[in-house]
Amino acid sequence: MAGSAFVKIDRLYESEIRARARDAEKDKPIIACGILDFFKQMTGFEPTAYQKALLLDLSQFVVARWSRQSGKSLCLTLICLYVALSGSNRRIAILAPSLRQSRAMIRRASSFLPKLPRNALEGRALKTKLEFSNGSTIEAYPNSPLKMTGHCTMQLSLHSEPRTAGSSQPVRPGLVTVCSTRCVWMMISTETSHATTSASTTR
Repeated sequence: MAGSAFVKIDRLYESEIRARARDAEKDKPIIACGILDFFKQMTGFEPTAYQKALLLDLSQFVVARWSRQSGKSLCLTLICLYVALSGSNRRIAILAPSLRQSRAMIRRASSFLPKLPRNALEGRALKTKLEFSNGSTIEAYPNSPLKMTGHCTMQLSLHSEPRTAGSSQPVRPGLVTVCSTRCVWMMISTETSHATTSASTTR
């Protein structure tokens, strides 16, 4: 019985040490490289010219209309991961017309987890949320003002459904209420015509 008690004490002590170590790393970035280097580390190849322009864009409002199979979801996923990992205590929201679509982005982000530093993830990867050891989170939401009102985010990614050149804005006006001065909005849409890939930004 005495031995069993000592084993429990040792386990509790080790658990406390690990918890303190996690708390010490809570406010520290997990990665220190630039976003282009991060892209290459995660994918193994160089970004194209238009992908590089999006990755380096520091505007608060970014709108990109790209053709199919041009790397839209890949770029958004890696931007979300980079923002979460290069700082601390950052909240990233991924919006799509349905929760199923935004969860697909989380699933894609999860596919890069084996390439990240060990213990970068806090706990386990969920279908709608990734929480990292530096306090940052990436979470999936449907495109609904009721779900997003009151959330303060550092990076807000809007992954819209395909739209034609003359279509209306896919983001509902009610979502504007969650935008703060620190929030970055990114929206990517598929161009259904055969127009060339382009991107536009509004500061």
